[in-house]
Amino acid sequence: MKKISIFIFLIYSVALHATIQSFDYIILNKDTLPLFSDPLYDYFKQKGNFEIPDFKKRCWSTGCIRGYNTYWELKNDSLFLLKITSCKSEVCVLSEVNLLKMFGTPIVFATWYTGTLEIPRRKYVADCQTYEGEERIEINKGKAISKYTISYDEFIKEQKLNKVLSKNVGKLSDTLLYYLNKSMNWEKLENSGNRWCDDIYLLSYDQNGNLLDIKLLMNHTDSTKAKDIRFDNRLERYCTKRMKNVLDQLSLNYIKPHRPFKIKINLFYFDKLIIDNCSLYYDYKKGS
Repeated sequence: MKKISIFIFLIYSVALHATIQSFDYIILNKDTLPLFSDPLYDYFKQKGNFEIPDFKKRCWSTGCIRGYNTYWELKNDSLFLLKITSCKSEVCVLSEVNLLKMFGTPIVFATWYTGTLEIPRRKYVADCQTYEGEERIEINKGKAISKYTISYDEFIKEQKLNKVLSKNVGKLSDTLLYYLNKSMNWEKLENSGNRWCDDIYLLSYDQNGNLLDIKLLMNHTDSTKAKDIRFDNRLERYCTKRMKNVLDQLSLNYIKPHRPFKIKINLFYFDKLIIDNCSLYYDYKKGS
């Protein structure tokens, strides 16, 4: 009997969400479909370890960190585990777990599982790394209690529009550089000794491509001295005011934005001003 330590159990639970894993499968109305959920994980979690009798050829990989795949069937609204196999691999011989030895029965009613079965539906959209839809089946102690479907059409449409917007923003370097060179004397600023406006900025625009705000991205921490914060705030006011005066003249409506957006630019001055980076900015904390 092979016992996997709690350490491996924790690694599995983290890695499962960090890397795209190989599918499990479920039979619904005679159709065999991929299954995003992992009901067997709940069994192991309740048990407290990953003990699988006489199962040595698990074929570990980054795409199958568990070392096994499962096959299920939803029959008469009851969830059954049909088999557990090692992951498919060119270097391993496919092996199958003896469910009779593990559970005392060759076909296992999943009484331990309460959760949601997530089953992809319709076509896979590679550019967005998602299926067009998903069927969800709510399970309570192995019994299906409700079913519904989710469409990802709006999400896919938004993702495709964002890709176009990101591509168009990436082409703005020369245009922004032209206007920023008009905003101030960068050579004089560099030699002033107390003002350096070449830094990282966020330009905020509305859905019509009109400039709303410019902010200097400052990395203040709890240990940053108050006088340094005051200096940075004065510098931000000085630099952004002059930059905004000239960038207000530039409408980005021609790149056809479909939503408010932000542009991250990294200004660097050495003999002349350059934009080291110009990219669409996404604030993951705010989800926008």
